[in-house]
This record gives sequence, structure tokens and C-alpha cells, in this order.
Amino acid sequence: MTALPVWAHELMLAPVVLALVVVHACRALGAARALLEATALVLYGYALEWIAIGVFRAHEYGDVWRLAPGGVPVAVAAVWSAVILATLTLAARRGLATAGRRAAAAALVALSLDLLMEPVAVRLGLWRWTPPGAWLGIPVGNFVGWAVIVAAWGLGAERQAFEASLVRVAARRAGLAVASIAALLLVGSAWRTAGLERAAGPATGWMVAGGVWLLALVLTVRRRPARAWPDTLAGRLGGTPGLAPEVAMLVLVLAFAMDAVAIGEGALRVVAAMAAGVVGFVSVASGRFALSDVWRARALRRFAGAPGVVRVLMKPPNGEPWTDVDRGLLRRELRALARWTPGFVLFLLPGGLVLLIVYAHLLDRRRLKRPADRAPGETTETPRR
Repeated sequence: MTALPVWAHELMLAPVVLALVVVHACRALGAARALLEATALVLYGYALEWIAIGVFRAHEYGDVWRLAPGGVPVAVAAVWSAVILATLTLAARRGLATAGRRAAAAALVALSLDLLMEPVAVRLGLWRWTPPGAWLGIPVGNFVGWAVIVAAWGLGAERQAFEASLVRVAARRAGLAVASIAALLLVGSAWRTAGLERAAGPATGWMVAGGVWLLALVLTVRRRPARAWPDTLAGRLGGTPGLAPEVAMLVLVLAFAMDAVAIGEGALRVVAAMAAGVVGFVSVASGRFALSDVWRARALRRFAGAPGVVRVLMKPPNGEPWTDVDRGLLRRELRALARWTPGFVLFLLPGGLVLLIVYAHLLDRRRLKRPADRAPGETTETPRR
């Protein structure tokens, strides 16, 4: 096995993961708003890299990149955009109710990935640290910076309600970028002034890595059922069916994990296994939710918005036969439901209406206590359908 060449990371991996996330964002936000959010994050990623290189002079990109104006590869900025949007989606789908928790979860999942990306990228020549850090050649302060970069943006975006005006969104995102980069510079300067990097050794790096992976699991392992999606960026992304954000994260972690295996260092393989396990777990858990609960909720909303369907559906339990008009109505509604709830395709197969009668009977018994099941003298205020 050989590691991916630089051109594959730049011309294949980065564009693919960004495209996956943007396609999902277009479904959730609309094309114009999705492109604005993705572009704002690409510019944010480019600006923070360019400013960090100029201020801290701790890392640099070589001349192996094809498109790197000002010394910052556009592909790196694209990955920043994809990772932030994807991790915010995953945080929302895990049912984290507050903006702070969603931002923290997004930062921890992004860090879980970066703990693998950084040492692999250095060994592949994608960038280098000057001087190299104590943990597998990476400064521990880099991961502190990642936490600030993702959490600051996520917190700022999530504390703002969803805004339809593109002009207002652009202005708010510009202000958020300035504030987030200022926070990065402040934390980075304090880190250097306190001499924390000199005090950090390999053991500190491993403790930081283990703590990040553990906290990412603790915060996301159990999904908290959300009563309503927050009307924020993450809420819109998380509440829209589709697995593109999860696939983007899995593509990134698997690509760098294969690179780590090809490089052949034992410690790097351990990091690859841990990062792939954590990011994979969160992504698969989020994807399972996206495939089940989101589609189920949309199906129920569809039924709730069509009282005529409910009335027709409850005819057999109430002793009334379906007419040809009723069957036509049910088939039309089930075709619409089957677009996002594949299980409803069963009812469209030959003989499927028989299954629908059984489904209606079970649904009726769960919601209502039929007259035959009630004790003598027992009444109910729920009307028969």
C-alpha cells in the first residue's frame, strides 16, 4: 500500500469532501445560502492560515501545492470549510440542545480527525512545523488552535437565529471571522508567553489526544432526543435528510488512516485506529439517525398535514371499505412518502394495500381504545375517526 500523493489530496480529496457538504447544505439552506456559508468558511480558513503563518511563523506549506496564493493552499481552506459544516451537522444530529454544546462537540470531532491528519501530513510533505513539536512532530499548541478555530465559529454561528437575508448573513459571518481569528491570536500568544509548548512533551501530547477522543465520545455517544430542531445553521443542516456530511468525514478519516498504514510507523497506526474509531462511530451514529428519525419525523409531518389521508386510512378499522378514489389518494401520498422513507415502498407493491390495512389497524389500536376494549361504563373523549 502506498500513501496518496500530494496532487490527490489537493485535486481529489479536498474537492470531493467540500462538494459533499455543499450539496447537502444546498438541500438544507437553499443554493444561494449554502454557497454563501461555504464560501465564508473557505475565506475564513484561508485568512486564519495566512495570518497564523505571518504572526506565529510556526508552520509553512511547501511548493508541492499547485494552487497556493500567498503561501496558503486553497485545498486546505476547502477542507476547513467542509470539516466545520460537517461537524456542526453531526453535533446537531446527536441532539445537543445548546449552542455551546454543539460548538464543543463539533470542535472535539474535528480535533479527533486532526490528531491523525497532522502527523500524516507532515510525513507526506503537505506542510511542516518549524521547529517540529514534541508529539509525533506536531506542537501541542496546534490542537489548542484547532479547538479555538472550530469552537469559536460554531458558537458564533449557533448563537444567531437563522437569517434569510444574504446581506445580513455575509456581514455577520465577516464579523464572526474577525472575532474568531482574534481569539486564535489571543490564545496563541498566551500559549507562547506562558511557555506551555516548551513544557509539553510526548506524554502531554498523548494525554491531550486521549482526552480529546474520550470527550468526543462522551459528548456524542448518547443521542438526546430533540423536541424541535433549533432554527440555526446546524439545526437546518441536521434536520435535513442525507448522509453527505457523514460520508465527507468518513472519506477524510479513512484517506488519512490509509496513509498512516502506508507510512508504517507503529505510533501512527495507533493514532489512525483511534481517530478512525472515534470519527467513524460519531459519523455512523449520526448517519443512522439521519436515515431513521429524520425521515420518520418528516413522514409524520406529512400525514399530519393531510387529514384526508388519516380519515381514509382509518376507514377499515371503522368498518368502512375503501373506494377506488380512496385507493388512488393513498397511492399518491405513499409515493410521496417513499421518496424519503423507503419502507413505504412496500405498500406500493402488488397487494401492498392489504399490508396498509394491517398497518392502519395497528396504528388505530395504539392511539385509540376501541369500544370493545373498554370496560363497562368507561368513556373516552377521543372521537372515532
